[in-house]
Amino acid sequence: MKKFRFRLQTVLDVAKTEEKLALEKFALAQGAVLKEKAIGEQLKQKLINLRSVGYTNSIDDVKMRESYDQVLQKQLKFSRQRLLELEKELENKRLELLSKVQKRQLLDNLKGKAWLKYKQEVQREEQLFLDELGVTRFSRKEGESL
Repeated sequence: MKKFRFRLQTVLDVAKTEEKLALEKFALAQGAVLKEKAIGEQLKQKLINLRSVGYTNSIDDVKMRESYDQVLQKQLKFSRQRLLELEKELENKRLELLSKVQKRQLLDNLKGKAWLKYKQEVQREEQLFLDELGVTRFSRKEGESL
C-alpha cells in the first residue's frame, strides 16, 4: 500500500507558520505593554519622590518643582493613554492568535482522522491478503488429501 499522505499538509504547514508569527506578534505586544507599565510606575515613583521632598524657602525652587510636577503629570497621563492603546492592541493580537491556534488544531484533528482512516485501510488490506493466503493454503491441502 502507498505511503500515508495528508492532502491538506501544505495548508497545515501554512497554518503552523501563521500561528508562529501570530505568537511572535503577541509576545512583542505583550512586551510593549509591560514596558509601558514599567514606565508608568517609574513616573509615579518620580512624582511621589518629588512631592515627598520638603520645600525650601526659595521661590525659584518652588516654581521649578511645581513645573517639574506638571511635566511628570503630563507624562503620566500620556503613559496611561499609551498603555490603554497597547492593551487594546494586545487584545487584538490575542484574538488573532486564538483564531490561528484554532485553525491549526482543526487541521491537526483532520490529519489525525485521516491517519486513523489510513491505518484502518492498511489493516483491512492486510486482513484480505491473509484471508486470501489462508484460502489458497486450505485449497492446496484439500487438493492433496483427495
